[in-house]
Amino acid sequence: MAKEKPVKSPSCTFAELAELKSLPVQIGDVVVGHVVPKRFSTGSYGLGLGGPVTFQLPGGKLAECSGSINITVKHSKPQAKAA
Repeated sequence: MAKEKPVKSPSCTFAELAELKSLPVQIGDVVVGHVVPKRFSTGSYGLGLGGPVTFQLPGGKLAECSGSINITVKHSKPQAKAA
């Protein structure tokens, strides 16, 4: 008989995480956006950012990019119910 792994709990609830509203994401000296509390399609939760990001290159030219960041709270995915 297989030994069951102990169920680990997330370090915070989604409601606690949602109190943050947003956090800036900075690359070098440029704030490229803000991650916001998000529930992911897997059922887990964390912080996410997605969409256009524009960087100014040396010489003043703009580089238009698209990007995404997902930061998942460990153990936040709901556990499957035992049959």
